[in-house]
Amino acid sequence: MMKRYASEPNSLPFMVRLTADMSYRGIMHINQCSGSLLPNGDANFSNTVLTSGHCLLFENDLYHKQGVVYAKFGVHRLDISSSEVLSLKSNNYFVQPLFLRWHTEAYDIGIVKFSTPVLFNHSIQPICLPSFHNYQPDFRECYTAGWRGVGGNSNLYWKFLSQMRLKVIECKHKHRLTSFSVLKPICADGLINGQYIYDGDSGSPLFCLVNNTWIQYGILSSTFAPCDQVTEIVFTAVWNYLRTGLNKRSLTMTG
Repeated sequence: MMKRYASEPNSLPFMVRLTADMSYRGIMHINQCSGSLLPNGDANFSNTVLTSGHCLLFENDLYHKQGVVYAKFGVHRLDISSSEVLSLKSNNYFVQPLFLRWHTEAYDIGIVKFSTPVLFNHSIQPICLPSFHNYQPDFRECYTAGWRGVGGNSNLYWKFLSQMRLKVIECKHKHRLTSFSVLKPICADGLINGQYIYDGDSGSPLFCLVNNTWIQYGILSSTFAPCDQVTEIVFTAVWNYLRTGLNKRSLTMTG
């Protein structure tokens, strides 16, 4: 199993850097997160980014529509300007309503819509999603990625888009799930090569290589970290929301 390392430029063109200004009633609150660019049928553009729901909240509990989400597409290194990077902002975002009530990982999903189309090129491409009708996940080679937290404080590549291979496991901490919900998250082992690892940015995708194609199966929601050692990384399962397509309507599913 591999540990964290800086990704090659343009190797993960679906990754989106998000800065969510959820300031409210004079109190500043900024969330630094990641997201993934979603496909738009056969079109050569998209205007939809998938991320975690808690990235779009004020102090992790209040949802309001007065915030602004700033996005960077095609970015690899944060401290260097590039003509390949597209910067947009939006105040059009949605959070799964049941997440606001239960705050469980099964519902930790959010969508950001942009009025300006994001055109695809060699540095900006959408991630593929699993088939809803024939869902057969392939977790043999899976990763997460991000700019901030991947590898924790020991990450020497924090300015770069970094990625880390993960091992998908059965979720061990059942108390993190709601007993009534049929929507279950996806979990990954927090122990690789005998060392504990740290999660990437919230909202980062869990993506796996299937037939030479990146498939997104999850959205980074939280970690279970007793004694500051991450033992389990929890992802919201994307498949739960594919029945009606990933849009505002699908986020109203009750499970």
